[in-house]
Amino acid sequence: MKTNIIILAIASLALALVVYLTYKKERHAVPTSVSVSVPGNPERKQVNQPGDQPPPVTPQSHKRPTTASGAKTSKAPTRLSSDELRKKSLESKARRKQARKADLGKDYSILFKRLALSEVDLDTLKNLIVELEFASSNAWTSLGASNDIAEARRLTEENKQITKEQIREFIGDEQFAFFDHYYETLNERRGCEVITSRFAYEAEPLTSDTREQLIDIMYESQKAYEASDISKIVNTSPHVNNIERFNFLKNKTLELSQSILTASQLKSIENYYNDTIQAIRDEQKTINDWYNEKMKREGKNNPAPQQ
Repeated sequence: MKTNIIILAIASLALALVVYLTYKKERHAVPTSVSVSVPGNPERKQVNQPGDQPPPVTPQSHKRPTTASGAKTSKAPTRLSSDELRKKSLESKARRKQARKADLGKDYSILFKRLALSEVDLDTLKNLIVELEFASSNAWTSLGASNDIAEARRLTEENKQITKEQIREFIGDEQFAFFDHYYETLNERRGCEVITSRFAYEAEPLTSDTREQLIDIMYESQKAYEASDISKIVNTSPHVNNIERFNFLKNKTLELSQSILTASQLKSIENYYNDTIQAIRDEQKTINDWYNEKMKREGKNNPAPQQ
C-alpha cells in the first residue's frame, strides 16, 4: 500500500514538471507571424508567413575595407569639378562680403556721420564700399586660373576706379571729395586710433582737428616711403621689409609732427612704432624657432637665416 502511494506521488510530480516546462517554452518562443504597419498606409498590414524567420542581424564592422591581398584601402576624396569649385568660391566670397558690410561701422563711423544719408542710401553706399574693398579679390576671380600678377593689379585699379565713379555719382562731387580722402587714409586712421588710445595713459588727448592733421602726416609719410629707395629693396623675408618700412614711417612721422604735438604725444607715437617693430621681430623669431626645430627633427643642418 505504501509503495503504491509513493509511486503515485512520483508520477504526479513528473506530470507537473512536464506541464511547467511546456508552458515556459511556449511563453519564450520567437513568433513566426509578425504584423507591421506599411508606411503611409496604417490600414495595410504586412504579415510574415508561418515559418518565415527574421533576417539575421550582422554587427557592423568599423574596420577599413581591405583588398584581396588583405591590404587596407582608403576611400578616395571626392574631387570637385572646376565649375563646382568656382561656385563654392563665389559663395564663400558672398558670405565674406556680407560679414564685412555688417562690420563697416568700425572703420567708417565718422564718414557715415558726416554724410548723414538716409537708411536706404546708407545701405547702398555700404554695398559700394564693400565692392571697393574687394576690388583685388574680384580681379583675381575674373582671372580664373591665371597667375598674372601684373594683370591682376591692372584689373584691381580698374575695378576701384569704376566703383569710385559710381560712388561719386551717388553722393555728389562735394561729398565724394571727403569720402575719397577718408578711404585713402583708412590705414592711417586705424593706426591713429591705436595711437590715440595710448594717449589716454601716456600723453594728452588729441583734439579732433589735431587728429586729422596727424592722419594726414601719417599718410604723407607712407607716400614718402613708397617713393623712397628703401621701398624698392626686396629682402628674402617680408618681416625685414616691414621692419624697414616702420622704421622709416616712425622717423618721418615724428619729423613732420614736431609742430603740432607735445613732447609726451611724440614719445607715445615713438612707442607705438617701436612696439610694432618688436612685434614683427617676435613673429619672425617664432617662425625661425619652429623652422630650426623642424630641421633638427629631420636631421638636417639648414638653420633659418638670422634677421
